[in-house]
Amino acid sequence: MTPLTNTGYLDIEPDWFPSGNQIAFSSNRDSGGLTYEVYVMNADGSNLRQLTDVPGYDGGPFFSADGDSICWRRFSPNGHQAEIYVMDADGSNVRRM
Repeated sequence: MTPLTNTGYLDIEPDWFPSGNQIAFSSNRDSGGLTYEVYVMNADGSNLRQLTDVPGYDGGPFFSADGDSICWRRFSPNGHQAEIYVMDADGSNVRRM
């Protein structure tokens, strides 16, 4: 086993791209621990990309079966409301379900 991340923050809830070449996950790495965002990276840990950037918790990302989109749950900053969102796998076209 080889660690793919080492930030001192939490990198959690991974999901593999259908072909196995990418991983989507949630992390609080760029917020100092205050919020979680959705990220994607290559399966070897390279090419890290942040896909969401809003206050609150964006977590539990899952790729669609064809790999074209990612769904996840977004909690409000106070944690009292959760909604399901979908976006294209590149982070574009974000929409609430």
